[in-house]
Amino acid sequence: MDCCSPSTAGLTCPVSNTPTLPVGLVTVRQHTILTKLPDTSFGFCEAASCPVVYVGANGTLIEKAQVHTRVGVKETEDPIPVCYCFEFTAAQIAEDARDHRHSTIRDYIQEQVRAGRCRCEMTNPSGRCCLGNVGRVLGNAAEHTPSR
Repeated sequence: MDCCSPSTAGLTCPVSNTPTLPVGLVTVRQHTILTKLPDTSFGFCEAASCPVVYVGANGTLIEKAQVHTRVGVKETEDPIPVCYCFEFTAAQIAEDARDHRHSTIRDYIQEQVRAGRCRCEMTNPSGRCCLGNVGRVLGNAAEHTPSR
């Protein structure tokens, strides 16, 4: 799966009742503390308040406590990871945008993606490119920044 391409429909999380995003088994294996996983397809639950991270097509649920990676979309306390390949947090991205009046971090990540230096399917628990989440962080930062 290409980390930066749009995804197709996935499973529904039975806890949050929200659609999940398809995620590769290699990604699930990379982030879970479980040593044995069923050979099934998985979806990533993006619902912030839901304890479930991965939903298996066979009914398997893998919760936040069962992954060793901090799942940024489910975190409320700093440091909140956003870019897993290059280790940028939400606070760093927002500060960068305030300091430079645009995001040099987003520019850097885009450069690295174009150069094929990202490994989102392995480093990001969602198995996807972080640029969408970077954009959300920047949007939130802009809403909370007073006009100059």
